[in-house]
Amino acid sequence: MKELLDLLEEHVTSLMKEAHALRQENTQLRQELADKTVHLMEENTMLREELSQEHTVREMAANRIDTLLQRLTKQSPE
Repeated sequence: MKELLDLLEEHVTSLMKEAHALRQENTQLRQELADKTVHLMEENTMLREELSQEHTVREMAANRIDTLLQRLTKQSPE
């Protein structure tokens, strides 16, 4: 009976150590994920800003082209 209790105690101790190691790994993985998420969110924000700026530049170019076309239309003989 003592041998079975010793074996059970060893298994419980082993399982507790494994659970502790898994908790530590889980914490580490969560931290890595959080770090990567922050980086991706920053990059996403930067890309959105660049896209917005590009949209603004394209809109300004389109307006200038429209203005030039209107000037050409007004000056051309019909």
